[in-house]
Amino acid sequence: MAKHYVDFYLRRLDAGMASVLSVHGFGTVCVEERVRDEVLKSLEGVKVYGKAVANASSRGEVLEFARKNYGKRVISIRPFSREALMTAGRDERVASVIVHGEVADFDRHVAEVLLNPVEVTVSDLVECFQSVNSWGRVTRFLQRASAVGKKIIVSSGAAEAEEILPPHQLGYVAAALTGGKNLDTKPVSETPLKILRDKMFGR
Repeated sequence: MAKHYVDFYLRRLDAGMASVLSVHGFGTVCVEERVRDEVLKSLEGVKVYGKAVANASSRGEVLEFARKNYGKRVISIRPFSREALMTAGRDERVASVIVHGEVADFDRHVAEVLLNPVEVTVSDLVECFQSVNSWGRVTRFLQRASAVGKKIIVSSGAAEAEEILPPHQLGYVAAALTGGKNLDTKPVSETPLKILRDKMFGR
């Protein structure tokens, strides 16, 4: 059976991006900006979810954002403090915790409370690549999380058609970031699909 591929984070979606998604064989996408009706109609066979993304620096910001958006959109938090990371990592309403160049360190305390998947976007990776410190922080976090069995999602974070990568390329990115040597499609198929079933379908 063919795999069902997910791009868990598009910043926007227009007709050109929709065409690329179809060519690449994605079956599901999560989009931050509202998608026009004519674009949705052109996406034959591709399921679209709304996605809500927040930069959060405190426990209160995470909880308030989750309260406002739960049941409406897929919720992802980009934490800018250890407190926000710990809160987002265990809140059942949150679908993913987005790792970025200023994320707090992954240590045993984070490992104990982190129940939600860790997401990394290619757009964030491109930005981090300009800074040795940011790149090191992201890769260390992902390697440590993967080493203790935490779920990883890799998405494009695309705002333009040329930023959308094929599923297998995203899978190779996942493998490289977590120290693997072989293609790993789980971060673009089984893992995000299970999250969507649990967080969206399972209410």
